[in-house]
Amino acid sequence: MAGVTVGVVPTVVTEVNVYQTEFFDVTPNMSLASPNATRDLPELEFYNLDYKIIATIFYLLLGAAAIIGNAMVIIVVLRVAHMRTPTNCYLVSLAVADSMVGAITIMMHSVPENLLPKNAFIYGAAGCYSIIALEYLAFNVSALSITAFTIERYIAICHPMKAHIMCSVSRATKIIITLWVFEIIYCSQWCFLLEYSEEEYAGGHAFGRCWYRMDKVAYINAVYLVDCFLYYIVPVGVSIPLYAIIGRVLFRSTMSQNGIRRGYEVGSKGKENGNTTRLRLMKSSEGSDGSNSPRRCKDSGSTAVSSRKQVIKMLVIVVALFGILWAPYRMLVVFNWFNTPSKQYHNEWFLFFCRACLYLNSVVNPILYNFMSIKFRRAFIKLCSCRGVDRRHNQFTWVSTNDPDNTATTKAIRMSSTAGHFESIRKHCGHYNANHNTSAI
Repeated sequence: MAGVTVGVVPTVVTEVNVYQTEFFDVTPNMSLASPNATRDLPELEFYNLDYKIIATIFYLLLGAAAIIGNAMVIIVVLRVAHMRTPTNCYLVSLAVADSMVGAITIMMHSVPENLLPKNAFIYGAAGCYSIIALEYLAFNVSALSITAFTIERYIAICHPMKAHIMCSVSRATKIIITLWVFEIIYCSQWCFLLEYSEEEYAGGHAFGRCWYRMDKVAYINAVYLVDCFLYYIVPVGVSIPLYAIIGRVLFRSTMSQNGIRRGYEVGSKGKENGNTTRLRLMKSSEGSDGSNSPRRCKDSGSTAVSSRKQVIKMLVIVVALFGILWAPYRMLVVFNWFNTPSKQYHNEWFLFFCRACLYLNSVVNPILYNFMSIKFRRAFIKLCSCRGVDRRHNQFTWVSTNDPDNTATTKAIRMSSTAGHFESIRKHCGHYNANHNTSAI
């Protein structure tokens, strides 16, 4: 009896599968068979050539893009001071999980799988237990990170008074650590649900097999449904109403800003010495630096609302892509669960499509940040251009927070040998970063 490769995203374990073997799964990644099921040595089976070429090239491109793109997100947030916000902390957690998908699930697992005989596992017993658990860990943390930053944005925008306490970098860090610890414990169960053995084939060939423990099949199927609920239905179900509420709050803020803008244009009439005069608020006196002018207050308020809208648009698209790209696999899980083995859907190319969608979900986020976030885009450009501190000229970089468009600007200033000149630079810049290893944005 031949085995079935079982992936990081299997559907259910049944008695019939796509390869005319004893069990079924949606994404071949991990062999599923009973080592003593037959005494006849099976023949080696390979994927057909067109499938092998298309899948391998596609996986290589997705894996490289996932690793490079998400690594850039992590480096940018960690190295640039003004990018360390609570929301970006959750995006770093998401990027770490997605980079794990690119490195482990795609490059280490899916690519070799297409080049080897079907069901072959080349990483030994340690890899059987650890790699599969790490794959589930990456996918689960990705879903929880999306849920976490959705709740964080809801609190920050809809409950601003609570945000000062609940929406901080330190609190976000603690939540992220808690999520990862919980998932490490939860996913460690796969170490007890798998078995590894060496299988012989006709012609004297031998390959490793990583398969489910047959006495745990019912439990494993239950785990699939629990995962579908916790890591798909809950994130999508929580995100939709919360973003609807956030959109309503931002819409009201926009209407309020429009009302204030019209108020600046509407003058108050009065009579002075028998003449009618119009006093426009826009013409009211300004301070020497313009900080108290109504126009500046208006611009500052509208800029803040616009900035929030841009962030929310980006996050909504992240959640929407998560829901769309995970939908084929999740629907296949439910469909195969409620159907008899003879009616289960297991087309090989559709299984490839399901896996490609999951992998694509780990690739698109850094691209999305670059297109929709000015700060991320400028940080990416700065990182790619390798502009930083010139140690030979003893320079340091500083971050200015006084830009009119609320984006930080970088300049390199030669350090002075006198403390007095250094203090004058500090006062002029307002906020600086004297870390020679930091390339500020």
